[in-house]
Amino acid sequence: MTRPIHRLVLLVLLLAALPVRGEIFSLWPFGDGSAGSTPFNEHGDIFPSKNFWKEEIRFNGVPLRMDISLVDVPFADAVMLLRRRFPNAGFAAGNGSVLLNQPQNDGSTLRLWLISLRGINPVLLFSMKVPADLKATPESAWPRGIPILPGAKAGNVICFPSRGADFVSFTARGVTRAQTVHEMTQRLLTEGWLPASEEIANPFRASGEVFYRESPLSILLLGVSSETRDGVLVTVYTRPVEKKK
Repeated sequence: MTRPIHRLVLLVLLLAALPVRGEIFSLWPFGDGSAGSTPFNEHGDIFPSKNFWKEEIRFNGVPLRMDISLVDVPFADAVMLLRRRFPNAGFAAGNGSVLLNQPQNDGSTLRLWLISLRGINPVLLFSMKVPADLKATPESAWPRGIPILPGAKAGNVICFPSRGADFVSFTARGVTRAQTVHEMTQRLLTEGWLPASEEIANPFRASGEVFYRESPLSILLLGVSSETRDGVLVTVYTRPVEKKK
């Protein structure tokens, strides 16, 4: 794919959220959670924003809550305001995105992910308070039916219980992106997933694919990064597609 797969995931979510009448299917993966702390920046003390939705999740098997806000300022200005507010935080910048980790007094970490999608305004802000004792992904937390390559190192597993959606990541070493796309495709085909486009027709160009499964009706998004010194990063997002009555 020409764009990073996480942008495609978010685009699907945004389009599914639009209040359009007569939709046949709902791809909306989030619900109206209510538990947890006050959403980050709820009172607009850092920048103008509006709470978009909140969802109770399980992060590596630990129950947490994720809040998503719409930030009503340009991406560059929002990043500048975050850096000013959290000058000692850890920042990791990407193409149109920035990840912030700010240690809290109680030992937890405030994790913020700010992302700008080309042609879509406002900016999206994901916020989550990660507890100090959050451990690596236990084997029991890995969703059934989502393959992982032999020898790969599991990353994060984010489950959305109310919607039956899962997001997982892992890192594979000693393989190219093309090899990883091919191997993951073969394993997903074995699990009953079918490609929805022709992205994987040329694995040397593909960086992901959209899959679907008819029984039960589900959608899956596969993303594979380019080779780095740390290996190839693979992300998988899947959820049921519910027919509207």
